[in-house]
Amino acid sequence: MAKKKPYAAIFSLALIGILFIGLGVSGAAGQFQQGLDSWLNSNGLPNSLTIYPAVSTTLTCYYGQTVTAAVSGGANNPYGTSYVYWYLDGYSVSGSESGVYTTSSTLAVGSHTLVAQDWFDQSTVTFTVIVSNPVLTVAKSGSGSVSISVGTHAYAVGTHISITATPASGYQFSHWARGTTYVFTSTDIFNMPASDLSTTAVFVQVPATPTPSPVPTAVPTAPPTPTPSPSPSPSPSPAPQVALTMGTSGSGTISKSAFYKDGDVVPFYMSTVTPGTTFYCDVNSKVKIAASEDYGYTFSYWLLNDGTKDYSASTTLTMSASRTALAVFVSTATPTPTPLPEYTLSMSISGSGTITPSIGPHTYTSGTTAYLTATASSGYHFSYWLFENGAKDYAASTSLSMTQSRSAIAVFIADDPEVTPAPEPTPLPTAKPQPTAAPETSPTPIPTVDSDPNNTDDYDNSSSTPYIDANQLCIVGGAAALIIDGLWLALVKKWI
Repeated sequence: MAKKKPYAAIFSLALIGILFIGLGVSGAAGQFQQGLDSWLNSNGLPNSLTIYPAVSTTLTCYYGQTVTAAVSGGANNPYGTSYVYWYLDGYSVSGSESGVYTTSSTLAVGSHTLVAQDWFDQSTVTFTVIVSNPVLTVAKSGSGSVSISVGTHAYAVGTHISITATPASGYQFSHWARGTTYVFTSTDIFNMPASDLSTTAVFVQVPATPTPSPVPTAVPTAPPTPTPSPSPSPSPSPAPQVALTMGTSGSGTISKSAFYKDGDVVPFYMSTVTPGTTFYCDVNSKVKIAASEDYGYTFSYWLLNDGTKDYSASTTLTMSASRTALAVFVSTATPTPTPLPEYTLSMSISGSGTITPSIGPHTYTSGTTAYLTATASSGYHFSYWLFENGAKDYAASTSLSMTQSRSAIAVFIADDPEVTPAPEPTPLPTAKPQPTAAPETSPTPIPTVDSDPNNTDDYDNSSSTPYIDANQLCIVGGAAALIIDGLWLALVKKWI
């Protein structure tokens, strides 16, 4: 008898061993936890994983931005960082061991409650997240009005804003100072950024035209006194002032010289100018200005307030009136091409036929050409193309310039039916008629020719048998012959 292999017994012993080991580990862990709890309590330490905010519990951001909240384990936590659950406005949004949560950039404007909860002892930290719109501050310098009132205004990030400046009488518009950007058109257009922004409309006074002094009227002179006192000389009127405002568009540096007049020594030194700065000088003074581009940009031109452009980086201005000078720098980076709009061509048919492009909508880039072809089915012919504007094209192959959405219908018309002559009927074979036997008739008694028509000889007055003379017999015989011939000819024709 073969010995049984002890595999079953070995497997059973292994299972029993694993069970005892598990029970031992579990018991040891329970004893360790009890001992740890007793030690913490005996030393006056809380047996919990109290979390505390690593940052302020009040968090603010603008709509379109994010904000991060963080918590850490308590100093008395013997286990280290715990697993933290996050709840936003009562809804579970995250859970991690990092103790960090970042809000979504689409969190709505308003106040939100964000709670962090420790899984170990359910301790919590509550944050207040305030989401708001950025603020635009509008101001003005000088006398004039602006289309958006002076003050603060909240706008959602990305809002399209257009603001116009109108100078008061005796003033002229100089420029907009929007942050570090200077705009020299009266209407400033921009999209609201994800930050607070201020913009100021700068108006400068138009120099007054000097009034000529009146010519004194001659007064009769009294006899001279012995010692006349000399009259004091009148003080000269100050020269009128004009303003020069300098700015930049793009990235670069601008500078200017001191103001000078004809006949003065032309200044050599150029001082750097902060964009948006306004300088004042006497009418008809001159000043040298210069522009130097930053890396990644190139100087394009000076744009003056009257719309003229000066393409010299260094130039001289004559201040016959208040002026603005904007140095325009252009980026040397390759601009991203603007995608062309797309238009739809809707194709359909009337009647029976095929078309290219096929039936349905087709998309074309603006300015491209769509080629149309129509082929009629059997029994139809192409008539014309009918377009959305009512126009017709009678060519089966044509083209359209796609500068707008179009529709085209290929019109097919059924051909006129041709009149087909009726076929001649094929004569059916006719059975040859059998000759019809002549009906049997009683023999006609041949009359006896009476040789004595006057009944002078052997006339039997008592006999009833008629007597026909020779002439009558001839007539009767001829008629009978004609009748028989006619019947025979009729029968012959019918047989043939």
